[in-house]
Amino acid sequence: MPSGTVGLIVAAVLFVVGIGVGLILFYLISLGRRQRPVTAAAPAKGGRILLPFSGESAPRQALEVAINLARARDAKLVLFYVAIVPVTLNIEAELTREVEKGFNALEKAEQIAKWSGVDTEIRLERERTARRGMIEMLKREPFDSMVIEMKGAGPGLKLERQIEDISYLFQRVKEEVVIVRSSRETAVAPRGE
Repeated sequence: MPSGTVGLIVAAVLFVVGIGVGLILFYLISLGRRQRPVTAAAPAKGGRILLPFSGESAPRQALEVAINLARARDAKLVLFYVAIVPVTLNIEAELTREVEKGFNALEKAEQIAKWSGVDTEIRLERERTARRGMIEMLKREPFDSMVIEMKGAGPGLKLERQIEDISYLFQRVKEEVVIVRSSRETAVAPRGE
């Protein structure tokens, strides 16, 4: 083979290798410069999650969300029942039926949580409204997360009040507030009935 042809072949091979090395270097350099997506820091493991409620039982969907959150974080779930004291009674009045109803609801929710492998604490407090009970609990004790059921705006529930409540929750709860939309059907009687 003539020496000129060998020189051309060597030059062509070196050219192709040089382009390959250049592309590899370009790729590696661009990987270093590529911006990583910004993600929120994962909430810490452990901690306490508050699930406040009143009525016959814990709201099913909110309880499921709270249990899943507690399992994922290895956190303690605090089930909090607010026994409503009517304004016609003294705040310290005997509320045997309401307290019994509260303890039954707490025990059912606690059993479900424990069957799901979640550590729980139960609390029952007396207050004039569920809202007031929740606010008082948040003043006394710190919580990392909170799961609440929010009903749609019905008679007597003004949107401004709901926004005010949510704002307050964000100030008091350390990491997150999870709002679960109520799935309970509520019949609203037309005015005049």
